[in-house]
Amino acid sequence: MERNSKKTTKKVQDPKLSKTGKTAISKKKRKKRSGRFGRFLLALAILGVLGALYYNYDRDPDPVEVFDGSNNIMITPYKDVTINDITKEDFIADQNGFPVYKGDGYTCVRGVDVSYYQGNVDWATVKASGIDFAFIRIGYRGWSNGSISKDEKFETYLKEAREAGLKVGIYFFSQAVTVEEAQEEAELVLLAMNNREIDLPIAFDWEIVEGEDDSRTNEIDRETVTAIAQTFCQTIADGGYDPCIYMNLDLAYHYYDLSALKDYYFWLTSPGSYPNFYYFADIWQYSFEGKVQGITGTVDLNYIFLPKETEEGQTSE
Repeated sequence: MERNSKKTTKKVQDPKLSKTGKTAISKKKRKKRSGRFGRFLLALAILGVLGALYYNYDRDPDPVEVFDGSNNIMITPYKDVTINDITKEDFIADQNGFPVYKGDGYTCVRGVDVSYYQGNVDWATVKASGIDFAFIRIGYRGWSNGSISKDEKFETYLKEAREAGLKVGIYFFSQAVTVEEAQEEAELVLLAMNNREIDLPIAFDWEIVEGEDDSRTNEIDRETVTAIAQTFCQTIADGGYDPCIYMNLDLAYHYYDLSALKDYYFWLTSPGSYPNFYYFADIWQYSFEGKVQGITGTVDLNYIFLPKETEEGQTSE
């Protein structure tokens, strides 16, 4: 912050010097030149500081080493995407080896994600077992022919899960290869929702189907898949719902431009002992092999991280 300072000129006290005025004038001129030069130096200093700040802000962050699900790679972090502050030390393992959050920064709630593969679900028992939320698949696009279908269990799951007191979110399994297809998917989701209220976001679950030569997503590029995700999420947001991006580490680091998607919730699928992701994910799918009372067979398990409030009433982020 600049501060204004008053400059005062001393009166000439020596009567001999003051008679001619020469000495007084010469002093005044020296003061004037000195003041101009001082301001010039101050301006240079300010410009130097501003230049350094601009350089440090504008320059790319230093590369960091991350794990992409298969290998350790080097990335240059995005400057505008929130960095993950949840560490391995924030978790302990329960009796079944699953991670339990013990950190201070977040309230952590546990949930499942389901589709018709789970069959008949006793949602009251699921709730009683300690499950707080469920993401329910509303529909999907086929990975080879591209046709769209509604999940046959969606309406039943949605009704019964809410009646049992669970918080509910939605996801759509996408195989869109153009922004027009992403728009179509999102519009069909909104049509099926019919303005019904839900507690959690609507997630865009775009995946590469591996090991299938006729998979329609095999040759997609980074720019296209990012635009597809943006289109789906913006259409969902325009429909009055919160959008979310479901992704694994490979998609996050090699396909999505996360800077372009930073305004949406992130849902990371990365089973393990902690969310080993450079950026912050609001939701973490930590197991594909969960066992929950009320659900036959295995089910995906997830945590939602809710920032705690500080003493000042602000969130801890």
